[in-house]
Amino acid sequence: MWAIFLIKYIALAASLALLLSTAGRVGFHKYRYLLAILFLMPIYFNRDVFFRSLHDDWLNLFLACLMIHTFAIQGTDGISTINTLRLCILAVVLPFTNPALALAFAVAEGGVTLSHSLSGASLQRRWLSCFAVFGFLAASTLLWTYRNYQVFGRVIPIKSNFWFDFYQANSMDDDGLITNETFARYHPINKNDIQAKYLIEGETRFTEEYRRLSFEWIRAHPIQLLMNIGRRAASAFVHSHYVEDILPVNPDKVSLQNIERLRRDQLIFVDDSSVAFWISLSIPQSEFEDRIRDLDLSGEASILQDWSEQREHLNRRRRSWRIILKSLSLSLVPSLCILVGLILEGIRKTPLFSAAVTIYLTYLAPYILTSHYRRYQVPLIGMQSILLFLILCFILERFPFSKIPVLDRLLPGPRQ
Repeated sequence: MWAIFLIKYIALAASLALLLSTAGRVGFHKYRYLLAILFLMPIYFNRDVFFRSLHDDWLNLFLACLMIHTFAIQGTDGISTINTLRLCILAVVLPFTNPALALAFAVAEGGVTLSHSLSGASLQRRWLSCFAVFGFLAASTLLWTYRNYQVFGRVIPIKSNFWFDFYQANSMDDDGLITNETFARYHPINKNDIQAKYLIEGETRFTEEYRRLSFEWIRAHPIQLLMNIGRRAASAFVHSHYVEDILPVNPDKVSLQNIERLRRDQLIFVDDSSVAFWISLSIPQSEFEDRIRDLDLSGEASILQDWSEQREHLNRRRRSWRIILKSLSLSLVPSLCILVGLILEGIRKTPLFSAAVTIYLTYLAPYILTSHYRRYQVPLIGMQSILLFLILCFILERFPFSKIPVLDRLLPGPRQ
């Protein structure tokens, strides 16, 4: 276990090193410590994802930082054998790690190739490099496609559980914004009815059924789908919705016998460590009281007290400054940076800005259309840091700091 966390920490440090090197590539080496702060702050705010979880978000973050660093090198040094090799390695690895990152990489590489071609810069060499990169990307994608065809008997590029994720977010969830409660109730990685169904049916029958159910749901609820997409877009670009909506049950107030009855009624979730969590904090209190009354539980008053206390605690956490700041830093702040960058010509024409925006928007698009929550957005922290960094550097290079002696001593380098 310790080795896994050690690798994660090394990857996070390498991600920061790649971003600092990127800052030097675009002429802002003197502000590199500012970029370090912009990167480490959202890492701290999302430390539960990076330091307490075994998910692969750290790997996706590293690959996203490596991607933008590689495109930055290409923008400053042009086409080279070494950088083409880096691009080919990314083309092989990305389809196996994150399909959305692979898509963003393909769009960004195509955009860079087109921009170089229109400018007439090293046309033949540029297209040769592009063909090599897309050749490796196609080969890597086809490996997964072949595997899926062998298992399911149909062409499925990379992500075989796509339609379950879609159905979970749009039909099982009530507003299209998945949370920890959604995963606890419905995702087969957890102990629930869906997991039992998956183990009985197997992967092939399971995924085929949710593919059919998804198409039926789309035909029956097209307006609901559009509303869900709109809410996910707002979560991605304006205010990231709160995800951590399950809280632990107090074992001093709820007995093991009552926990089991509440679990069967899907009011409580018990994880693999036998820790019980409330997964019913989002329902109205009147509904909760009716449901526990029907279960004929002992100590009903203490159960209601614990549920009410945890519900109030959840509401306080949602309104806390730290949660609000974390939400805005992941959504609204990078959105404003993109808008400001598009307005300011000095930033808009920067190849690094174009690559970062392309990767950022392309990566988010599939999640907005299907299923989105905070953990899917944190791999973009490096990209978000670059966007804000470019805006701040643009300001620092033009603001007359010589008129403010304190700031002039703190900020390095001559400014115009």
